[in-house]
Amino acid sequence: MFAIESWPDHEGIGLDDHAAGLTPMGATLTAERAPGPYAARGRFFRERANGPHVRAGGLEDTLAHLPRQDLDMVIWARTPPGSWADAMRCFSPPGPTLRLKGTIETVSQAIRDLPQARAYPDFLMEDVVQSASLAAALSGSNRLSLSLACGSEVGIPEPGGRMSLLCAYGHDAVGWESGPALSGGQSTGFAPFSLAFIPGREEARLHLSVDHSRCGPVLFLRVE
Repeated sequence: MFAIESWPDHEGIGLDDHAAGLTPMGATLTAERAPGPYAARGRFFRERANGPHVRAGGLEDTLAHLPRQDLDMVIWARTPPGSWADAMRCFSPPGPTLRLKGTIETVSQAIRDLPQARAYPDFLMEDVVQSASLAAALSGSNRLSLSLACGSEVGIPEPGGRMSLLCAYGHDAVGWESGPALSGGQSTGFAPFSLAFIPGREEARLHLSVDHSRCGPVLFLRVE
């Protein structure tokens, strides 16, 4: 299994005047050279100094890095059962967005009882419940709000709370801006079914983006 870190503003990831791309699960630093053969070493990193610091790995112990104050996001790039991917290929997006707020107990019960929830595959809703419980346990709070939406209904939530979590089920239409590059911004997609944990920070270097034309179900959850 793999574990990588992206450090857009750290010279340790550079070779000569470019940063190397890492692509095991969609957490990617796109290779990009500084302009001209005589560009000063380090210029690339200074201009990308507001890029987010991301830790990603394929094992659950990746989440042990969440307490680190130098990380903006931790991604558990889990490998789902093959049946999940097959189910999402046949999935037709349902109607209104599912929005819930309250304690983990009330939210979990609502997910199991509400008619809107029955429009989604059973495994997906059970995964939402387990993901919400995991985020609550990791953040030490019992209160949360979440939305489960598709397509144009998917929105980017305001930052805040103790921790945020997102999961794009079955597609990579949600990503993050990896910082202003020398020739324009770079966007990195989340691998399908990966869980991205975003600790609450006063200064956020992380900026999310959504390609609504390709969006399947996207879970956004915030623990208060």
